[in-house]
Amino acid sequence: MPLTTAQKQALKTAINENPVWAAYPQNSDGLLDFEQAKYVRRPFDPSVVQMVGLYQALGLLTAQEAAAVLANG
Repeated sequence: MPLTTAQKQALKTAINENPVWAAYPQNSDGLLDFEQAKYVRRPFDPSVVQMVGLYQALGLLTAQEAAAVLANG
């Protein structure tokens, strides 16, 4: 289930208030690169993709680790 507008805003506020998290780029840079590199070859459960994206945005996973999680299911 996608995040609501209020949930997205709360997450963005929490990220912006934490200087470590705020230092990370806040964009969707990873997934398109992985698709182009053919790491992502199959459809995924949207909730898993969202959770991996959230972990990456929070700095809990690197782009490479996120790619490995998605590529290996």
